Amino acid sequence: MTMTITSGTGSASGTMDPGWAAAPSSGDDLAEVMAELAVESDKQSRTTEREIAQGEQDAASQAAADEVNALRHKASDLMIQGYVDGFSTIGAGICEGVSAGCPSADKWSKAASTSLQGGAKLGDGLFSAAETNADAREKLDEQNAQRANDSARSARDAASAAQQATEKTLDAYAQIAQTEASTSLSILRRA
Repeated sequence: MTMTITSGTGSASGTMDPGWAAAPSSGDDLAEVMAELAVESDKQSRTTEREIAQGEQDAASQAAADEVNALRHKASDLMIQGYVDGFSTIGAGICEGVSAGCPSADKWSKAASTSLQGGAKLGDGLFSAAETNADAREKLDEQNAQRANDSARSARDAASAAQQATEKTLDAYAQIAQTEASTSLSILRRA
């Protein structure tokens, strides 16, 4: 029997062999088949849940990685813009000074002021790029912390699911044993 489960973020499928090749011939065989089916069903359910959760985690990780990459590209663009604006303004200031042609203090003062403005633009661009890179590193750290939390949660959920499956199996065996004991007692009372 093949099962397919679909959620909003993905799907998972698997094959379940219920072990029905031969009909059970006694209560013990039936109990064994029922216990095997319960265990297999639970295992398939947990596998499907893990696959869906992993798909959701992968999608969230990809979205976070895309955000980090976008921040890094923005930082690169800010740095380039800072270089262009800064050096072009510095160049304009130098050109102003050279075009003055004479050593006029007023012209050179204006040229120096323009060059300093260019240096300020360069510094502003580099500072903005550094801030954006810091934001990208922060997002990456958050993403890594989230992955660690998700891994711990997945391990905890797997352990809990295994414990629950064991308890269900033991309960099934206990019910079967109780039924067999009741049946045997009833047969003995009639005899």
